[in-house]
Amino acid sequence: CYATLKDGRQVTLRDYCRSDVLAKLPAPGEPITLGIDAQDVVLVADQ
Repeated sequence: CYATLKDGRQVTLRDYCRSDVLAKLPAPGEPITLGIDAQDVVLVADQ
């Protein structure tokens, strides 16, 4: 699953693609607050 940020970049949402979790998410276009714990971040180089 992916989320598209305001600037057009996409982030991958791992472990959040189950139907029960997706049903609780706001509709596309509705605002959300995205919080990421530093221990849960993996950076991947573009090039």
